[in-house]
Amino acid sequence: MKTLGSGSFGDVYLACGNSREHLFALKSISKNKVVQYQLFESINLERELLLSMNHDMILSIYNTYKTDKYVFLLTEYVRGMDLFDAIREMDILNNEQAQFYTVCLMDIFEYLHDRMIIYRDLKPENIMVDHEGYPKLIDFGTAKFINGRTFTIVGTPHYMAPDVI
Repeated sequence: MKTLGSGSFGDVYLACGNSREHLFALKSISKNKVVQYQLFESINLERELLLSMNHDMILSIYNTYKTDKYVFLLTEYVRGMDLFDAIREMDILNNEQAQFYTVCLMDIFEYLHDRMIIYRDLKPENIMVDHEGYPKLIDFGTAKFINGRTFTIVGTPHYMAPDVI
């Protein structure tokens, strides 16, 4: 129906079901980029991670598709805006709002860590705020299951700890 966003490896579109009553987000990734940047394992892992989770504040995935040129992830559509834009619109979060979002994020990360999943790209742009004000964690492209330590450096440099950079 329309483009919701664009990233380094693909675009996200608003899509609807046959009845036009149900809205979805359709993440489209070019197979050329998959080959060029060796993303096959990463896309499969993102799919596996999303399918393994069931949490109200984590993006749900419904299905995956592929064509000759693209790989698609069909996910729920979150009506709202990302936390980055929400904070700019609210100007400054008061203590109650900051506590609410902090507790929600702690709940999300406790859920992930209980399942041995590390997220690795936490930033306001990867948290949607739905139409009721609840956060929803999106974009699991850098997340992974973990046993022990990991030594790969991934994420968005502006949000990385200085010692990691």
